This record gives sequence, C-alpha cells and structure tokens, in this order.
Amino acid sequence: MPGNERQVSCHCTVNTGYSAGQEPCQDVKQTSEGQEIRSRYYPVKSYAVCANDRPWAWCLDKPCIIDKNNPEAAACTCDAVKNLGDYVIVTSADRPGTCTTGVISSATVEQITQVTHYLQTRTKLLAPFNIKVLNGANSAGKSDAASR
Repeated sequence: MPGNERQVSCHCTVNTGYSAGQEPCQDVKQTSEGQEIRSRYYPVKSYAVCANDRPWAWCLDKPCIIDKNNPEAAACTCDAVKNLGDYVIVTSADRPGTCTTGVISSATVEQITQVTHYLQTRTKLLAPFNIKVLNGANSAGKSDAASR
C-alpha cells in the first residue's frame, strides 16, 4: 500500500460455506466504506509450494470490503510478510512465475497443513478437499503432482 510497506491490498473472492480462522466467525458488518467481512481460510483443491524470500500477504482474519458492483469480490487489507518458511500459492496449474510474480495472499505449508488436518479430524461435514500439491517441495516451476 502506498506509504505503508507493512501492508498490502489484496483482491479476494467471497465464498459461501464453511471456513476456518484464528478468530470466531463474524457476521457481515456495515461500515462507511461498505460491507465488511473477514478473510478466512476456505478449503483449496490445489496449490504450488514456493521456497523463496519473496513477500506475500497474510490475510487470515483481516478486514475486507465487499465490492459494491460485484458481491463475489472483496478488497482486503493484509500484512506483508516474508521469510516464514515455504508458502503456498493457490492455483490450478504451476506455471513459470508462479512463485516469483506479484504479491499474493498465502500461508505457510505448515499452516495450511495444520488447518486441513484440523478440519479433517473434526467432522465429515467440514471435510476439506484432497489437496493436490502441484510442484512438491520445489519452486522452480516443475510439476511433480502429488496428493495430500
């Protein structure tokens, strides 16, 4: 964000269904900027693993304003982080530049593994997808398709 290197603005999708966060789920809140929701983990189907020092956005439980013209989109204010270990890029295909282009909302591999395990052990109603890891532990753009 201009003038603030510790935060980034992310464009996120608004999903309906179960989710997980570190804070309790909150109802939509009306603000002067519009409808505010919180960014939460929504189960993913696939991701690429990145192992570099590129900054990424930590958006879990951060405020997001729903786009007035598109209720399936929101702008979130997230923390810029880096050097927390291997992190994931949620994508359906690992392409050159996946791990080196732009700043994207993410989590570490350890964090996404922990929340997926949590959901898998709670109830069958909250079972996440079987996650396909597109590039294993490398971040060079090779596709070693593995499932978790």
